Amino acid sequence: RVKAAPPGRYYDGRGLILKVRETGSRDWTLRITVAGKTTDYGLGGYPDLSLAAAREKAYEMRRLIKQGKELPPRKPLKVERKTFADFVTTFIENNQSLWKSPKSAPQFLSSMTAYAYPVMVAKTPKEVTREDLLSILPPIWLTKMETASRVQTRIASVLDYAAIIENETGRDNPAKLRPYLINVLPTRPKKTTVKHHAAMPYADLPGFWRELASMEGMGAAALRW
Repeated sequence: RVKAAPPGRYYDGRGLILKVRETGSRDWTLRITVAGKTTDYGLGGYPDLSLAAAREKAYEMRRLIKQGKELPPRKPLKVERKTFADFVTTFIENNQSLWKSPKSAPQFLSSMTAYAYPVMVAKTPKEVTREDLLSILPPIWLTKMETASRVQTRIASVLDYAAIIENETGRDNPAKLRPYLINVLPTRPKKTTVKHHAAMPYADLPGFWRELASMEGMGAAALRW
């Protein structure tokens, strides 16, 4: 499971975490609290450090902390550029507990996978441009308006989040509708005309009811109900 796990964070218990990056690299960290300060302490990378070895190291670290002894030097973790996809993952992790529906997180990720990732998955947030958004949004801006709006606002939210994490809050966000996209996206109709199905003539209802009653299945029964 350690070898095959997709990108994300996996909790083994008692603070031991496996971090799998989009590049496929895998690092072990131990979440520790010393003198009231909580931090992730690098233990090393997989496969050099197996799951059993990582658990043993984590046990030894917890024992040293409990005894008040000095911790060994941290194992340097590989420094890798954090991509847009990395920030999508952490954004969802940090916000899903605040979302009312359990479907929100998978829907968020699904929309990013379907529309944003083909263009932006390997880019850093700094490298995302308005041109990237203009290759994603126009094809669905008029045909899938609700989806397109959600994709746009979700990308904008992730880029804002990345700017905060990277301490660059003044950075332009090319995914913002105003002022970056509003004047270049296709103009949507102000009012969408809804055409309802024609009502059934009341004289046809008895025959329709008998036809429903003769059908098997839950659909016909539910419609009669």
